[in-house]
Amino acid sequence: RTAMANPAWTRLWGAAPAAAASVDHLGLKTRISEALGGNSVEIPALPIPSATDPSEKRWIRGYVYPIRPQDGSLIHEVVVVHEDISDRMRAEAALAERTERLRRQHDNLRVLGEIAALPGAAPESRLELALDLARRHLGMASGIISHVDRGRYIIEHHACDDASRAGEIFDLADAYCALVVGTNDVVAVPHMARSPHADHPCYRTRGLESYIGAPIFVRGSLRGTVSFSSPQPSRRDFDDGDREFMRLLARWIGAVQEGDAILRDLAQSNA
Repeated sequence: RTAMANPAWTRLWGAAPAAAASVDHLGLKTRISEALGGNSVEIPALPIPSATDPSEKRWIRGYVYPIRPQDGSLIHEVVVVHEDISDRMRAEAALAERTERLRRQHDNLRVLGEIAALPGAAPESRLELALDLARRHLGMASGIISHVDRGRYIIEHHACDDASRAGEIFDLADAYCALVVGTNDVVAVPHMARSPHADHPCYRTRGLESYIGAPIFVRGSLRGTVSFSSPQPSRRDFDDGDREFMRLLARWIGAVQEGDAILRDLAQSNA
């Protein structure tokens, strides 16, 4: 039986004292029984839907204290204290999200630094090493650098992609990279089956569930794409940091390819 409830209780639970007695908030029945046995009980922070707005999640922490009679008789009353810590929990969640985002940005810069520091071997070797580093960083099964030419999708370099080989040619419309070419920007889909692209020909034929790709520009013109894909959905949603990572990686690939083109032009001129 609820003997008394202050206005804060009513505001929190949306229940008058008489009605509150029949509502088992935070498993109170078990905890009250324990407190009647003489123990103080802490109620860990738990998410509770708000009574006034069920869509809003509130975080409540509580305590149940026994009220000990001065004459030493049996305990038959307890006091229940609830504390709304929603603002604190939201702040902690925002801080954790920001910390994770900063960690990923640091990892992005570290991997880009490793790619930029790859030994000055043949451009083909550097590009394939870069693909493998980026693929592992993003947690994707395969990586491809393609050349796009007159509606054709030509694989130039690949990493850990058993189904495709350098030199293979496909219709651009049958590749996810058609989405990249259509937008001239990064396209990231963590779960294709749940996306607006679930009817894409590439998904129907290859079943690749996750994809992220970016356009490669050489001398100001679109030359191709760099992309990564997996048959499984991504372990997390792609964020702005992942998209910026892809833009910077594509810019580095374009610079390597442009340098290679300049060397070829020079060799042809000398010849």
